[in-house]
Amino acid sequence: MLSAPRTPKVTTGQLLGVCLLLVLCAFTRLHNLRALPLFVDEGFHIEAAGRVLDGDTIGPGMAYLLHTWYNAYLGPEPPVADWTARAGHVLIGLLGVAALYRLGRSFVSHRAGLIAAALWISSPYLAFFDRMALADPLLSPLSVVAVWAAWRVMRSGAWRWGIVLAGVIALAILAKASGIVWLALPLVAVILAPGLVRQARLRLGAIVYGVLLGGFFVPFILFLRMRGFNYRLYLGESPSHVGGLDANLFERVPRNLADAWSIDVGYLGLPIVLLAIAGGLFWLWRRPRPALLTLLALGIAASGPIVFGIHLNSRYLLSHVPYVLLALACGAGLLIERRAWAGWPVAVALALWALVFYLPFQRDLWTDPADLPLNDDDRIAYLTSESSGYGVRAIGRMLSADAASLPVIGLVANCQPLRIAAYPLDVLCPQIRWDGTSQQESMLLAQQWAAEGPVYVVGENLPYIDLAGLPQPHTLITTVERPGGASRVYLYRIEQGAAVAAGP
Repeated sequence: MLSAPRTPKVTTGQLLGVCLLLVLCAFTRLHNLRALPLFVDEGFHIEAAGRVLDGDTIGPGMAYLLHTWYNAYLGPEPPVADWTARAGHVLIGLLGVAALYRLGRSFVSHRAGLIAAALWISSPYLAFFDRMALADPLLSPLSVVAVWAAWRVMRSGAWRWGIVLAGVIALAILAKASGIVWLALPLVAVILAPGLVRQARLRLGAIVYGVLLGGFFVPFILFLRMRGFNYRLYLGESPSHVGGLDANLFERVPRNLADAWSIDVGYLGLPIVLLAIAGGLFWLWRRPRPALLTLLALGIAASGPIVFGIHLNSRYLLSHVPYVLLALACGAGLLIERRAWAGWPVAVALALWALVFYLPFQRDLWTDPADLPLNDDDRIAYLTSESSGYGVRAIGRMLSADAASLPVIGLVANCQPLRIAAYPLDVLCPQIRWDGTSQQESMLLAQQWAAEGPVYVVGENLPYIDLAGLPQPHTLITTVERPGGASRVYLYRIEQGAAVAAGP
């Protein structure tokens, strides 16, 4: 028998408290869900889901298969594709909140679980990304469920929990290929399990990894091969995003560690980060086994982007955030357990943090995301650059209300928000190559469409498409500036019979 104590059953009052927190989380994530226009990767994922619905083979290099299929199930069709894709991710996020509560309750107490769930809800870091249809907010809650399953394996040593653990890890890897780092979690679980003899550890480990390999991935690869999928590229990433175990590793890891600290401090707040460190150390001293599992889970979540990331985007680190919050919650729960008077200071501190740090962020997230205090990289990606949906969505809505109902060509990097917002107009989104080599074919395409009648063209002030080369005659209808004013989106009307000027 394993020595770990049984967790008391949840009372009706405790269950009601958890349900209220989940309702609050759903409200904060779903309210005005479209306030932030679609980011370019969200658009790519919705487009890929549409191809799945049409029966097309998933393209090579798509390392987000569960994400793509999940979006396809939700229905990626205009005009609601942006809302359904994001709302589906909110539902998965609720599963992560519930699992984090369960971990805090199992590790320390019901109170610690509530604090952990409340911190998830009120974290600007998670609040921002939980509302986006990206693979990272799908991977993060699945990883928390995997850690909960690992804890059940540690407590019981039961093979059935090993199968659950294997299944959740398989889903995490399918959600995003970087989730492959979670293959280390079963090894951690069987090593830390109390009371398991060596043979039992080997048997349980063999069950978990055998189910992962034989029960999930071999049939999965065979299925993809039957569909014509290039599985060799499944784990492939752009060399500009992922580095190898080379000499640059020793330069890359310290830089990424510094960037990770800066991201955490920026989005969680220095007091929360410091309290999480203090609470984690106190927890490790008092209850080393669950604290060590959480610490190692944090390390697993952060290891991929820190070791292999060429450039550390904040969303790549998203999966480690729940464990930072769990360390703080469990430390606070233990403190209250040993010193009852500490309950009020902890409650007041969390309330002040929410009032000063979280609520202003949530207000801007609902009303005007352009005012959010994002770091420089995220501000460029989600608000000001060609990857943002700002400007594109505004012009799409303008076109949707246009009685002329002309066809539209989207010569923009982030074309999917245009297609959704302009519905039911016919919007063509040709491939835009970042090196500018699509210039000629884009202009000829506009000319071909204009041969049948007037056509709208949407473009932007970026070097890969020179809008001065549009077929003549054409008219500039309107210009929309993105936040910051450095990037603009243009709407042109090209008249029937317009021609491309002869080149040199």
